[in-house]
Amino acid sequence: MSLPSMPSFGKSFFVDMLANGIPVKKSLSMLELFDKLEEVSKALENFSVDFLKEAIIISDEYGTPAVAIKKEQSDETDKIFLFTQNEASTLENASIIGQVLFITVTACAQMDKLLLDPAAELKRLTNESFDFESDFI
Repeated sequence: MSLPSMPSFGKSFFVDMLANGIPVKKSLSMLELFDKLEEVSKALENFSVDFLKEAIIISDEYGTPAVAIKKEQSDETDKIFLFTQNEASTLENASIIGQVLFITVTACAQMDKLLLDPAAELKRLTNESFDFESDFI
């Protein structure tokens, strides 16, 4: 999945979701998310979805498992994480991982289960300072 036209803030958003998990409300049902992903997989026809022990397994078009999606509690917040088997499979399935990440975030947002704090970016403190000598000016 190529994101060349997406603003850098949008790319950073998805990189953060992939690296740190997708924050969701505790009320998110993995079965409900499974239903949404299954619906999309039937429309796209390039991956399939299975539900196994509270995890969603995404397989490529040949039926090979590519990504597992699990909900875990992290820092007192429920988050959805994407797991792969190893680094090699991550590179091989990068396209599916990107699609699944985008679809999962979108599905959570549509179900009103995405837990985002829009002011979080504004709350970050910066430690930027500039030192210069008075004769510089």
